[in-house]
This record gives sequence, C-alpha cells and structure tokens, in this order.
Amino acid sequence: MDTTLSFQEDFHALWRYGTWIAAGLSLLFALIFWSLTNPLWVGIFRLVAFVFFSFAVFGLLKRLSGPLQLVISRTPEDIIIEYRKKEKVVHVEKIERATIGDITISEDSSFLSRLPATEQSTTLFIHFQDEEQSLPLFEYDGRTLFFNRSSMLEADRYLQNSMSQESQI
Repeated sequence: MDTTLSFQEDFHALWRYGTWIAAGLSLLFALIFWSLTNPLWVGIFRLVAFVFFSFAVFGLLKRLSGPLQLVISRTPEDIIIEYRKKEKVVHVEKIERATIGDITISEDSSFLSRLPATEQSTTLFIHFQDEEQSLPLFEYDGRTLFFNRSSMLEADRYLQNSMSQESQI
C-alpha cells in the first residue's frame, strides 16, 4: 500500500477570469472618470475604478502565489501533512493517530460554490477524542482549504485505512 497521498487545492474559475475582468473594468471606469467634468460623477467613477483595481490586484496576488499542494504520509504512530507551495514545504503538521476520533467530509457553503456551473468543493473535518467539536483538517494561514470532491474521497479512504491499520496494531 502506498504510504503517501498528494493532491492540490481547488481554485475557482473566478480567480482566472475575474482578475482580468476586474482589471478591464478598472481601466474602463478610470477612462470614464478622466473624461467627466462633474465632480460628483468623477468621485463616483473614481471610487468604482479603485474597487475594481483592488479586486484585480488581489486576484493577481492570489494567482501568483499559486495553489497549495498537500502531501499526506503516515508512520506507525502519526499522520503527517505537508503543505507545499511551488514545490517548497511551507508548513508541516503532525497528528497522532491515537488521538483521532472521526473524520468526515464537509462541503463548502459559500456563495460561489452554490453557482450552477461550479464543481462542489469539499474538505475534511477531524474530530479528536478529547474535543467536543470537529475542526477542519486542512487549514493554512487561518483559512480552511477546499479541494475537489474526488480528491477528498480519496483522502478520506486513505485516512480511514490508516486509522483501521492503527487499530489493528
């Protein structure tokens, strides 16, 4: 049996197309406010241009950083999760197998995930034996990471197999 599992963070198409649309709208509204003479409309269009410009900058930064890649490996006592960005390990988590109570799959409930043409993003929640509530298993920089459903089903099977092997030992 393979001792590692690797998958990549799910990026919504909004980051790909929305960034360029926001940059184009920013440029359009900037051209409009430069051509107006009424101070009220100049202020409104300048504000709208700035909002779209900030969306474009945020989207470019998000795309430049790239998606996180996760590598899950297991030892007889632990489950190790490595977070990689552009093949460089940026964070490592070590979880003792004996402390894990249950692992469940949870779907993203954000507005973007409910759009008709989007694939449902999911993540895993882990319930430790000494905790009352479940916590997201994949969390980086204070945000919960979401992945496509097939990757999470594969990760869930991998972790469930890992837990069953631990209970047999």
